[in-house]
Amino acid sequence: INAEYMGLLGSTYFQLGNTQSDLQQYVSCLYFTIFLGAIGMILAMGPIFEERNVFYVETAAATYRKSVYAICWGIVEVPFLLVFTIIFINLLYWMVGLSTHFDRYIYSTISYLIFTEFSVYMGQFLAAASPTLAVATAFAPLSMTLWIIHLGFLIPEAQIPVYFKVFNIVNPYRYFMRGFVSTQLHEKAFRCLDSEYLVFPKPPKGCPVTDRITQTATSCLLCPNIQGDEYLSFYGWSYDTHWWDLVSLFAFMITFRLLTILALSKKSYYSR
Repeated sequence: INAEYMGLLGSTYFQLGNTQSDLQQYVSCLYFTIFLGAIGMILAMGPIFEERNVFYVETAAATYRKSVYAICWGIVEVPFLLVFTIIFINLLYWMVGLSTHFDRYIYSTISYLIFTEFSVYMGQFLAAASPTLAVATAFAPLSMTLWIIHLGFLIPEAQIPVYFKVFNIVNPYRYFMRGFVSTQLHEKAFRCLDSEYLVFPKPPKGCPVTDRITQTATSCLLCPNIQGDEYLSFYGWSYDTHWWDLVSLFAFMITFRLLTILALSKKSYYSR
């Protein structure tokens, strides 16, 4: 599934350029990377339920502590997630044509690794805290939907209603997306094709020609975005917050790892 998704995403957004259309497609492409995390969240639930009764029997017999089992469930996922992240980021970089700055490549790799770990740990938490797989898989899309809608891409942050702001602030998807997109678009130059200019009537004294404004015999032509940072501001995002975004995402990952350990240690749904 992951390989098919990577191939589909990379081929759809293959070697983006620097036009206004490409600028929008960069953001859309990075937005769709979120859904691989959602797949990981769902897949992480099954093993918890498959081993649950055995876990209850063995811990009741004092074979091992519940906390040790819970900690190991997190550790065993790390090698797979690390390999997956390295493969995914390298393919995405080459196929889409993302930033060639080495520090931004490293940031994107670390950010995506933390995001995939968060997704898996959240899936494990839902499985540990739910009585059945059906209940866990019902809560997963509900939480993902609330976070995806309010991360600031589908609805710019300034336009999110006040009563839903909490879903924007307490939102790991927001911190992942904002950090990932801002590091890719920061200081990246864009241009306009002839069809992408905004056209205005030419005033009597002519057009104020700048890097973004040019003129014809009868019109002024405005290029909406000549730098990625300008497009980021539309969403209320900034490159200045990218380290805060990474720290916040890491905090969510640790929180759900601890919640999983707590749920496995304190909650029991043992059935004979």
